[in-house]
Amino acid sequence: MLEYLTEVAGVPFEPVRAAQAVRAAAREIPPTLARAARLRLSQAAGALGVQLTSRQMSVREALTFVSQDTPLAVFTVTADGSARWFVLVEARKDSGRLTNLGATGVGGWQSAADLAAVLGADGPDAVLEWLLARPAAPMAAAARPAPASHEHGHSVHHAHHMPPFRRLLGLLRPEHADLWLVLLFAIGVGAFTLATPVVAMAVVNTVALGTLVQQLVVLCVALFVALAVAAGLTFLQGVVVEFIQRRVFVRVAEDLAYRLPRVDLKAFDRQNGPELVNRFFDVLTVQKAAATLLLDGITIALQAMIGLVLLGFYHQYLLGFDLFLIASLVLLFAVLGRGAVRSAVRESIAKYAVAGWMQEVARHPVAFKTAGGPGLALERTDTLTREYLIARSAHFRVLMRQTAFALMLQVVANVSLLALGGILVGRGELTLGELVAAEIVVTLVVATFAKLGKQLEAYYDLLAAVDKLGHLLDLPLEREDGERHRAHTGGAAVAVRDVSFTYDGQHAPTLSGLTLELKPGERVALMGPNGAGKSTLADLLFGLRLADHGWVEIDGADLRTLQLDTLREHVALVKGIEMIEGTVLENVRMGRDGITAADVRESLREVGLLDTILGLPDGLDTPLWTGGSPLSLGQANRLMLARAIVGQPRLLILDEALDHMDTDIRDTVLPAVLGPASRWTLLVVTHSEEAASLCDRVIRLDRLAGETH
Repeated sequence: MLEYLTEVAGVPFEPVRAAQAVRAAAREIPPTLARAARLRLSQAAGALGVQLTSRQMSVREALTFVSQDTPLAVFTVTADGSARWFVLVEARKDSGRLTNLGATGVGGWQSAADLAAVLGADGPDAVLEWLLARPAAPMAAAARPAPASHEHGHSVHHAHHMPPFRRLLGLLRPEHADLWLVLLFAIGVGAFTLATPVVAMAVVNTVALGTLVQQLVVLCVALFVALAVAAGLTFLQGVVVEFIQRRVFVRVAEDLAYRLPRVDLKAFDRQNGPELVNRFFDVLTVQKAAATLLLDGITIALQAMIGLVLLGFYHQYLLGFDLFLIASLVLLFAVLGRGAVRSAVRESIAKYAVAGWMQEVARHPVAFKTAGGPGLALERTDTLTREYLIARSAHFRVLMRQTAFALMLQVVANVSLLALGGILVGRGELTLGELVAAEIVVTLVVATFAKLGKQLEAYYDLLAAVDKLGHLLDLPLEREDGERHRAHTGGAAVAVRDVSFTYDGQHAPTLSGLTLELKPGERVALMGPNGAGKSTLADLLFGLRLADHGWVEIDGADLRTLQLDTLREHVALVKGIEMIEGTVLENVRMGRDGITAADVRESLREVGLLDTILGLPDGLDTPLWTGGSPLSLGQANRLMLARAIVGQPRLLILDEALDHMDTDIRDTVLPAVLGPASRWTLLVVTHSEEAASLCDRVIRLDRLAGETH
């Protein structure tokens, strides 16, 4: 099954790694667990880089889904006491073909009712659970993880980028089949378009010899057919390129949706994450520039190549003319285009610097309304736009020298061919028809030179856009290996052993030799001055950062050996306000399927927010914005707490979440997090002596992370 899934998703299948993934899934997911077979398959597939998405659909709906070019729909049924995996591999109208992976071959076409019977469903409209396979990171071929020693800083990160052209090849690798189709269509278009000079030569010779009009009609009809076929191929070429554009957009979006939640927090210590994500818009440049090059660039290049070959058949002197044109093109691209890609990338960097500053101004409206704020906004904008103009001018100079050379080459080639052809006709070495045909061919060839400016700019923009997307694709990810965290009952036991941590760029450690323990179910307050490392410790316990020295244990397991996603199923961290644009229900649930609307209501009630939410026009379906509006700051803070406790974590970490609450609100919230009904271990990072006094004990950190009790 895994081999089939990886094949469909386009991910390399490694038998040894697959066997290890299957054994790990069988060991960690007991067969008594509900949906154990699906969970095991999903975990093993994830270890191989395949993401399985579950969808509830009837057999009839699944047939429609597969007919919409869905790569795979899989589900499992239990028949006669045995579990079997089936794959719906093909569908048309109200019928489809199934393959049983326990057997060989693919079954014949069956109606929806017959398929439902095979699958053990109560009719074609009965709802079943289907699994759709796709690569977890569709852009893996175009990504290159940054070296560990150079994860931070824009300039250093950029210096270790994959070369833009190589990244472009990785981006287009999944489209190789359709790219060959586009090339095939372009060859056809180029060949049929050159029927014009061939027919023109025949027409001139026919008229010169005074032959029948019937031959002229035949030649014109032949030309019409050739140009009509060329037009049809051009149309088909456009359709294929359109689908390539769509798939590129979807793959980049899905890849970033996979990567961004898994980015190592260190990557954002010195980079603005939201501003960095602006580079996603370069996918639009990739779409348009790639379409221009695929539709026009390839066709123009092939027309030129076929035309030059055709010229060589007319006379050996014209073959020499071909060599002259080829040498000129080499000079145009290799010599005059030197540095064009670098200048295009620098221009793109300058462009995003301007956009990033505009985003900064919009993100801090109060700061820029101070007395000097408007002036600062204008001054920095002026500096950045000047840098953009300098970069754009440098790139434009390269484009202009190439364009000027191409236009001059067009003039020289036309005049030279006319003079050379006239001499050859005068000597009787070339017929008048061949001269006319050669002139048309050269006109087509050198006319492409006039279009080179547009094509070259599109090519350089494409490479620059791919390079900027690389800044997102190359963000370092958290590790994904390790063992699953095995759940225990009650609160988690936490041990911090001789932990030291220093942020990049700092000489003094934030934490140094810290050792502490939290017993299961214990309520502990962590206090200390700013800079003592309290929030850093919270990040370490949640797996956001890795200690430079020492280790952290959860339930006796070293955090470094655990899968972070399974760890976070049992550990919750409340740190600031992070609201997504979605409903209240979505903000509390955060994609956790096991959490019901009733669970969300209960968690809101525990933090004293349920009546407020239900009083809104749409209740739990009220849309919220990034800043928390229409909720107040305090209400948004409590919503973050509701998000944490709704999953019933075994370790709850509150990073100053209680410090900014009003006294009456805190009295409502504290029983929810400190009461005896709460089974989790609680770590409260706080500056409030009142909140600390309600905990079982207090741990105080000094600025060098020395521990006092």
